[in-house]
Amino acid sequence: MKRNYSTFVLRVCAVLILFIPALFPAVTRAANITWGSQQQITGNNDVSMNGVLIGAFNVGDTGVPSTTVNGVVFQSFAAPGGTGMSGNFTMTPGGPGVFNSNTAGGSNMPPFSNLSPEYQTLLSSYVTPVFSPVTLTISGLMIGTQYQFQFWSNLSSQMFGYQITATGGNNSITLSCNTGGAQGGLGQFVSGFFTADAITQNISFLGDGDGGFLNAFQLRQIPEPKTSLLLVAALVGGGLFQLCRRIKPAKT
Repeated sequence: MKRNYSTFVLRVCAVLILFIPALFPAVTRAANITWGSQQQITGNNDVSMNGVLIGAFNVGDTGVPSTTVNGVVFQSFAAPGGTGMSGNFTMTPGGPGVFNSNTAGGSNMPPFSNLSPEYQTLLSSYVTPVFSPVTLTISGLMIGTQYQFQFWSNLSSQMFGYQITATGGNNSITLSCNTGGAQGGLGQFVSGFFTADAITQNISFLGDGDGGFLNAFQLRQIPEPKTSLLLVAALVGGGLFQLCRRIKPAKT
């Protein structure tokens, strides 16, 4: 008697093809962020509008206001003591030594005073991880999707260029909060790109021995598909399907 194995084998192969993409997320890694070069703060156009906005936040103490710069709404992200959460974004301190303030980082002197009022609001509040890092955990990411992460470091109320270092995966970038060396001076911002290889991504921030200021950040999804990954998936899936079709049913 012959058993109809061919239909069964084809169904099994179809299920395997559908579930192949689900096998890879089981391996979770911290994606490396490819940082661009440090940029001097100059005006509203500093705020990237690439891709699709996932979240943008103005970081500071309790009561930190929301503000809109270059059409991007930076929501309030209160992180007293380095601890805060909003949606899929969570900030946690690595230990004691995290200080923060709401509006103490601004100045009535140029070039800071020449910025738009909204941008001044964004750059006046901050969290300062001095003796231990704060870690920003981003959840809800789509594996294989490219993201842009942008953050700012500014302190115009003093003349000192304290530095903060951000680390994503194996790559780090250091920004200065005041490159002018005078009250009213402006700091820096930077953009980094990463392709999510897990549903979460950690980015840690640590100031130098004297300071280090994190004012704001935003995450944007870059919509262009990974053509090479799609091609590989199509080839693998097509190869498996052809292999399954060639399997002969067993005879009894």
